[in-house]
Amino acid sequence: MGVIKTKSWWERNPKKTIIIVLVPILIVIVFASEKYFEFRNHKNLINGVYHTRYIRLKESPPLMSNYIWPEKKDSDALQFKKYLFRVDNNGFIVPSAKYQNPDKIIVFLGGSTTECAYVEEENRFPYKVGCLLEKKLGKKINSYNGGTAGNNSMHSLFISISKGLPMNPSVVVMMHNINDLIILLYEG
Repeated sequence: MGVIKTKSWWERNPKKTIIIVLVPILIVIVFASEKYFEFRNHKNLINGVYHTRYIRLKESPPLMSNYIWPEKKDSDALQFKKYLFRVDNNGFIVPSAKYQNPDKIIVFLGGSTTECAYVEEENRFPYKVGCLLEKKLGKKINSYNGGTAGNNSMHSLFISISKGLPMNPSVVVMMHNINDLIILLYEG
């Protein structure tokens, strides 16, 4: 007489077997993927705080603080030395927010002529305009410098909509003459 082999639980329940085997494997894969992407995106971690933008903006990195210097002397007026270049947590060039509750907010957007990278912080014109208007009007004014070398009107519109308008500015100033002209010349 032959031996009758009884089917194991695994063989009698193939659907349950698949679920019991695959679900833990999928959980491990998802967990491992999360850890991998967390590690891969560590570059967004600046000073212990994640800074991710859901709209890609052409701006200086938030919380950046570096000394920069011109690569060559392009102008007689440009001093070949180190310039402190700092950016606040919202991507605006420092100095910007002098007051917690200002009377007026001015946002400057543009290219390198607005950025004023090779100018001392307190002499950058967006900051100077705020200081001069403050003296003239007798009001507390915060002026924000959102300039980035190479920006054109499209970049500034994105910046204005995504981080400028939520600040409820009194005035937004955009300066893009040469960068817009270059785009028009190249693209027709």
